Amino acid sequence: MAQQYVADIVRPKDKRTSHPYCHSMSGSKEDRELCVLSILRKEDPASTKRIIELASTPEFEKLCRDCKSGVEVYETAMKLHRAGLITRKPGASGFMWGLVEA
Repeated sequence: MAQQYVADIVRPKDKRTSHPYCHSMSGSKEDRELCVLSILRKEDPASTKRIIELASTPEFEKLCRDCKSGVEVYETAMKLHRAGLITRKPGASGFMWGLVEA
């Protein structure tokens, strides 16, 4: 199940949107999950603070418009961690999140 979820992110089904990973503009929890996973595909590992910084860049701003606070990013990353999709390690400035190696 987790591998299929990651495969859907790598090869998104909806090609009609302006951003390749943006499936809806509703600001759903799935958007936040895609945001964190997309950022970790670019920069792995990344701290919660770094994910928030990257979420506001032009590359991720449409997909990550709901990942602006530490609470949102932390809760989303913990959900992905519990699902076995990302790792969590303590770092000097908080948690470091990384993709699980396939």
